Amino acid sequence: MITVAICDDEPIEVKALRHFLEIFSMRTQTPFHIREFKSGDQLLDFLATGERFDLYLLDIMMPGQDGIMLGKNIRNRDKESLIVYITSSPDFALQSYEVRAFYYLIKPLSEDKLFPILHEISNLVSDKKKREIAVKTRDGQVLIDFDNLMYAELSGRAIQYHIIGAQPVQSVTFSGSFKRVIEPVLSDSRFVMGGASFLLNLQYIRLVDKQGVVLTDYTRINLPKSACKGLSEKWNAWWLDHDGKDKKGS
Repeated sequence: MITVAICDDEPIEVKALRHFLEIFSMRTQTPFHIREFKSGDQLLDFLATGERFDLYLLDIMMPGQDGIMLGKNIRNRDKESLIVYITSSPDFALQSYEVRAFYYLIKPLSEDKLFPILHEISNLVSDKKKREIAVKTRDGQVLIDFDNLMYAELSGRAIQYHIIGAQPVQSVTFSGSFKRVIEPVLSDSRFVMGGASFLLNLQYIRLVDKQGVVLTDYTRINLPKSACKGLSEKWNAWWLDHDGKDKKGS
């Protein structure tokens, strides 16, 4: 499912864009969840609730907050989602780079213009979702990108996810085993178990010794001695295989 925000003050343009998305969805079996917004302020009010979209389709020439300013405000809240401008004017193409727009389309739209871009977007979003874990918290669902996950630890009957450059995310309580919950993350070769209570990202480990690990931000995690030897072997093998090229945070 790709979540899409359409923001345009012209109802006819919104209807046409939605129609194109629905045709693309039927032809490619790509499910979309679409929300429509008549102004930038309306969209930002919605984002203030904590919701995010995979794709923002924005007009530029709108009363009040124009599309470029809207894009900057979206980026303040959402660094990773894709922004595509759909406008009648080519005058703002250079400014669209300031918000890292994925594409800049000139109206009128056509299948030939839009569908190749939607193919690219659906592939990118699909790949990205394979590298995320959805964590249920007391405040709602949080998506955590594997690239930013340093480690996770069992905390009572909840899991605390430690993210590079951000506050930890605490899950709601769960039933079953810790390993079962974090199993989707373990499908990524960067992640291993550290004993029964820790999930570790190998690319964020600076040192493995007999007491545990030191991460790239100098956090020390003490682990059972029985886990350290096997972890050290996995860490060394991973870095030999990757030649350090994916290392982050050091």
